[in-house]
Amino acid sequence: MFKEIEFTHLFLKLFIYIKSGISITEALSHIQSTQKTFVTNKLVGIKNRINSGHSLGEAFEKDGFFPPFLCQSLKKADETGKRTEYFYEIYKYYDSKSKASVQAMIKLINPLLMSLAFAFAGFIASFYVLIYRNMAVMSSSLYS
Repeated sequence: MFKEIEFTHLFLKLFIYIKSGISITEALSHIQSTQKTFVTNKLVGIKNRINSGHSLGEAFEKDGFFPPFLCQSLKKADETGKRTEYFYEIYKYYDSKSKASVQAMIKLINPLLMSLAFAFAGFIASFYVLIYRNMAVMSSSLYS
């Protein structure tokens, strides 16, 4: 799930940078320098491969970390010259996938939180029962 969220951020930023007219190597440098994560650290190697003559898709593919469909999409973007459109489509894909993952996690966590809340309430209620029971025992011994 975290990997999908990272990919969402990465390709949204790439889309914005490329749409603004910034070169891919500059965009990768900016993204890597402003956000230090495992995924953005991979961008250094990708940028070096691009500078050595590889296409964007080949650079991502040689890394081995990125999914094959992503590398194929980036190769297709290089072939067609429509990087901005492909970056946006990849962003939308990972955005919907990460939102679905978060929703699934919420559906799993919600019953767990409810059961913890009921357990906590029961724990607090048991203290009140003990306190009132002890008070009843003490009061009965005082008046007997």
